[in-house]
Amino acid sequence: MAKLQFIDAVQTDDLVRLQDLIDSRANVNEQDEHGWTALNWAAGKGNPAIVQLLVNNGADVFNAGRDQRTPYTIALAAGHVEVLDILQNAEVKIAGQRSQREELKYCRAFPVGQLRQFVEWSAIEENPALAGRRALTNEEFLFVHHDYSVTDSMWHNENVILDQPTSAWKEFCTNELGFTVPNEIELIRSNINESFPTTI
Repeated sequence: MAKLQFIDAVQTDDLVRLQDLIDSRANVNEQDEHGWTALNWAAGKGNPAIVQLLVNNGADVFNAGRDQRTPYTIALAAGHVEVLDILQNAEVKIAGQRSQREELKYCRAFPVGQLRQFVEWSAIEENPALAGRRALTNEEFLFVHHDYSVTDSMWHNENVILDQPTSAWKEFCTNELGFTVPNEIELIRSNINESFPTTI
């Protein structure tokens, strides 16, 4: 197989050579034997300058190799936040909206005492479907999920306490609990901040 110039330049972080290839009108979307382009490789390496240069010059942000991973999903797996921002913006610009992705499954634990501040919570705990269930203490934790359901387990749809959230419950979760479902980039940023806390 002939040497793939764009991919080789990305693998060696050669920004000057990439610009020369672009200026010579070489094929920015050449693919290797796995169906990856230079942008797929750049997304994994995480160099924002190279990713931006490729995006600005016609690299296909939706190209999926044989593994079905786009540049965005590759950067996500590698945790390259700056690159994710560039790719997400490019996807929106091209497609008019963020490309369709599987819904992010997310939950957050809250003490029962905090959930009991919801004016209709007693009706939730008195639900006949929960008859025979042990009584909850204020100090125990329950899990609010991405669809605002509540469980006694971090697993969605397991040990369900509330499965038909009302608009009042959703409003309580948002306004009183501060519950929102982060996107993938926000999750990575929060993990980075927890791993490397800023100091003053």
